[in-house]
Amino acid sequence: SPRPNGVSTTYFGFGGRCRSTLGHRLAEGILDEVCARTGLTHCRTHPRPIEILRLARASGVVLDVGYLTSPYDADILVSANGFDAIATGVVAALENFFRTTDPY
Repeated sequence: SPRPNGVSTTYFGFGGRCRSTLGHRLAEGILDEVCARTGLTHCRTHPRPIEILRLARASGVVLDVGYLTSPYDADILVSANGFDAIATGVVAALENFFRTTDPY
C-alpha cells in the first residue's frame, strides 16, 4: 500500500513503569532532526522492550526511516541527497545530545 509513510524512533521502555530517559530524549532529537531535513512524516517515538535496546549497556535508539511502498518516502530513501539528509539529521541530533547531556 502506498499509504504508510514517515519516520519513527524506538527507545527502551516497558509499560510506562520502566524506561530509558536518555534514550527517549535521544529518540526525540533524532526524529525531529531527520523529519526537519527530509520532510518525512513525523510518526512519533515509541517505548518498546525490544531485546537490542533492553540488553544494551548504553542508551540506544532504533530509527525506522520511510516506506519503500510510499512514492515520496521511496524517492528520499533511494536518492543520495535524501540519504545525506537522514545521516546529517542523525549526526546533528547526536551532537546536540552530547553537548547538552551531563555525563555524570
